[in-house]
Amino acid sequence: MEPELTDENLKNLLLKLTDSYKNATKHFIQFLTVNNIPISYKGIKAYIQYLKNPKSNYTPNTYNLYLATVKNRVNFLLKFTPSYFSGSELAGIQQLLSELKYEKIKTVKKTGTLSIPEIKKLIAAADPCPGLMIRFLLLTGMLVSEMVKIRYIDIKQDKTYSYITIPGRKKREIQIETPFMYTIAKHFNGNTFLFEDKNGKAFRREMISMSIKRIARRVLLKEISANTLRKTFAALIIRKTGKIKAVSEYLGHKSINSVIDMFTQEKLNSTDLDLKV
Repeated sequence: MEPELTDENLKNLLLKLTDSYKNATKHFIQFLTVNNIPISYKGIKAYIQYLKNPKSNYTPNTYNLYLATVKNRVNFLLKFTPSYFSGSELAGIQQLLSELKYEKIKTVKKTGTLSIPEIKKLIAAADPCPGLMIRFLLLTGMLVSEMVKIRYIDIKQDKTYSYITIPGRKKREIQIETPFMYTIAKHFNGNTFLFEDKNGKAFRREMISMSIKRIARRVLLKEISANTLRKTFAALIIRKTGKIKAVSEYLGHKSINSVIDMFTQEKLNSTDLDLKV
């Protein structure tokens, strides 16, 4: 005997199912609830479009799990509560499910630093908030833990450059262009911190690091961390200037060996070995 067929009851029914799709089902139902959409052709289609949106930044594994969950749960409803859906809607849902395509799982490569094209691709794929943070980290070489603690009282500026004082045992000063600082300040609109959330608090570094990791996995197919951006900054500046010791001090390293180790992981290629003498 079918339970009373209301949208709320159907959602509760799906949430009570205990199998490998349990947590992913919560994600599906939460999306429908937040957007005030019933379990319907419209709701299922909207959820699938949300998953496909590049800005959602889901890895192929997560994307495939959510798709499989939708297919499993909707098929469950079609089997046990078929009278809930009208004939035309039922046909539309069945066609929608038959057209679902899973993403191919590609190998995610680990990387030490990023190239300029990869940097641009990473920033372009990010929403404004993480995009500004990624660009800031790449332009300053700062740690995420340092970035989230920047207060307006730590900043001095002129028309061209802004100078950020980083406290600690090796107190140092970081330089960045003032127009970009204005862009950050305007976007986050903080009172105390340069990167301030809507509650007036500093962002959690774990959240930022995870966001960077997810975006890179999706658009670069590479496994990076926030520290990869710091290494990339160091690599680009050293290749431009050759000043290894100065870069080490600028980053606040205790020893120059930290920067040297970064480059001893690299390998010489044919171009490097061609001295033309």
